[in-house]
Amino acid sequence: MQMLDSFHDRGLLRCDASADLYMRDAAGDTGAEPFGGSVFWESPDLWVRHAADGGTTPQDPEHGQDNYFYARIWNRGTVAARAFVVTFNVKPWAGVQFAYPGDFRPFISAAVGFNLAPGASTIVKAKWPKALIPATGTHVCLLGQVYMPTDKPPAGSHVWDKNNLAQRNMTVIDAAPDQLVVMPFQLGTLHERIPAIYAVDLVRPPNAATMRVALLASSSAETRRLFHSAEKITGDEARVSTAPLASVRFADHTSAELSSRTIETAGLRLNLAPGSSIEMRRPDDAGPPVRFERTARLVESQGQPAQIVFNEGRLARLPIYLQPSSQLKCSLNIQVPKEARPGDSIKLQVALRTSDRKTAGGISVVINVRPKS
Repeated sequence: MQMLDSFHDRGLLRCDASADLYMRDAAGDTGAEPFGGSVFWESPDLWVRHAADGGTTPQDPEHGQDNYFYARIWNRGTVAARAFVVTFNVKPWAGVQFAYPGDFRPFISAAVGFNLAPGASTIVKAKWPKALIPATGTHVCLLGQVYMPTDKPPAGSHVWDKNNLAQRNMTVIDAAPDQLVVMPFQLGTLHERIPAIYAVDLVRPPNAATMRVALLASSSAETRRLFHSAEKITGDEARVSTAPLASVRFADHTSAELSSRTIETAGLRLNLAPGSSIEMRRPDDAGPPVRFERTARLVESQGQPAQIVFNEGRLARLPIYLQPSSQLKCSLNIQVPKEARPGDSIKLQVALRTSDRKTAGGISVVINVRPKS
């Protein structure tokens, strides 16, 4: 990226801002509604292969050997993309929330591309060295970025904010009927700086609406704390901001200085990155208190760890409160139905909703039912 910046700045490899490169968040870019089956954490334009074979079918990482990252890049701009860089990073756990740049850098590998015409797409690949591949059974999340000097995501961006960021966070597990599957994952990110109320939504398919799914934190005490965390938030902490009255967005890097003839001061200087904005709000723009209905229950049995069991139905919800820079280790305990048949495929989604009901992230877990051994 630094090399491309240098070439661009010196006019040796000039990139045109009218080129708009992106990776799809979901098949057909249909949005992030879990019931629709297309969510932004299942990008079809990021995948892994065991070899540099050009295959387009995703494979689970193979431990003990080099693997390869692949990305499909699209140009929906009006001019050709002269040059670009695609970076790949892996989080060695399934997480529901990621922020740029902290979760996307330092990246593991990168690839370059040239002269991508308007309306066209291309596939790039980069090696995933075997020394950097987690152990077998680790549930990873793949993160990608397509970079040009004329299109840099501002700090704090999420996948749904920028079309040049993408993630693939879908785990496939083979399990027999009546088997208990334990799926580790993490809530929150170290790079989110604002405390907030969220809803953890469990979305089941119609054919598995009664499947038992429970959430466990790292200990029974942490599970109890998580279950009750949103109950303690009242007043201003539990309010959601509404849209600003007005805002100014800066397309390019800008420096601004504020000074006053009536105040003896050196003035205030702002250095604003591309994509930064200044918003104007009313003093009372706190909005109504957040109310998430809880459709989950705390289950504590003698000699067993505490569990948060989601109610039956297509959608079950757990309101939680996350402190800044929170990264909570959790697991989903999934009981495969006794009546499940070999060959069945059951897809569960865990979505994280913000206090204004927007989707902040999620994971997908696909249970492929196999015969009992």
